[in-house]
Amino acid sequence: MDILNVSITVHDFEDNITTKLGPGRCAVLFTFDESPEQGKFKFLTGSLSLKDTLNRARAAEKEGKQIFPVENVVIKRKNIGNGKTSYYFD
Repeated sequence: MDILNVSITVHDFEDNITTKLGPGRCAVLFTFDESPEQGKFKFLTGSLSLKDTLNRARAAEKEGKQIFPVENVVIKRKNIGNGKTSYYFD
């Protein structure tokens, strides 16, 4: 929750990680853009929206486009009903 609605730089990610919450997670390496906290951090996500965006970026890199690092990324949360939440890059 500490990274919602704050600007971060996404440096890299690894997909299809198995955690205690199950398989198919994604680990995202990032830094805070405007924070006294120094260093790189990671968060784990199972969000299909975030994973899809990251995998499309990876596919573009494989075609020769320079994607990472991506600066000024904001992760937002949207309620999608029935007590469910979706996360997306803004």
